[in-house]
Amino acid sequence: MPDLHPGKYGPVGCAILADRIHPAFVGSDAGCGMALFALDVRVRKLRIDKAAERLRDIERPFDGDIRGKIEAAGLEPSAFDSALGTIGGGNHFCELLAVEDVVDTSFGIDRSRAHVLTHSGSRGLGHALLESRITEGLHPIDPDSEPGRAYLHAHDHAVRWATANRLLIAARAAQALRCDADFVCQCSHNCVEHRADGVLHRKGAAPSDQGLVVVPGSRGALSYLVEPLSDAPLEALASIAHGAGRKYDRASMGGRVGARKSDRERLMRNPFGGRVICEDRALLVE
Repeated sequence: MPDLHPGKYGPVGCAILADRIHPAFVGSDAGCGMALFALDVRVRKLRIDKAAERLRDIERPFDGDIRGKIEAAGLEPSAFDSALGTIGGGNHFCELLAVEDVVDTSFGIDRSRAHVLTHSGSRGLGHALLESRITEGLHPIDPDSEPGRAYLHAHDHAVRWATANRLLIAARAAQALRCDADFVCQCSHNCVEHRADGVLHRKGAAPSDQGLVVVPGSRGALSYLVEPLSDAPLEALASIAHGAGRKYDRASMGGRVGARKSDRERLMRNPFGGRVICEDRALLVE
């Protein structure tokens, strides 16, 4: 995929078809994906500073009826359910959006409504799933064997848990903004699918055969809601990019952005697009 970059156990931004299950190609966050919701509040009615402050409420753990949410989603209880409704770390987010343009009006996207995009996964559940395989050496698994069926069962549970997680995050965001959220679309981009032609792994790749897909931008860049082409080449493995590309992986970004908060704030305020290298940014930038 165009957003290909290195991962800990294998590349991120790829679709791989194999004859065995490779847990490393799913990674430690099975079910991670995106979900888009339309809010019943007009963009022009929002005060961004107040909205941002209210959205901080979802940084805290959900203090509602988690057991009820798990049962309503048809999920089996797990040791990680206390994390339901939380975003997590890394590049996960809950983002407030305003529609810039609508090319195809048949999907009912209302430009005047604010939207919320959630990016999260299965939290500790997916991590535990991969860790259980690491202890056994991350060997490929026959999907029709008992270990293969057990992995797929646990994987499918993590995917459903992640879906419920994104729904709850959006509901919490809507509640914080004192409005309701209407579901638009969602998909998982870390998953495995046992098909007639083999085992399809998606690691940082969105499915192109399950309806609309959100391709998010990167920190302020535009995001896109797209309808995948029905006549895509077979070698694309029914998959498209899951987000904006990146030039560097996280590890190599050390030192590229100011280590201190004050350094980052000065960088963000710099109107010249360069890096401030003295206290008076009006005097010297590069």
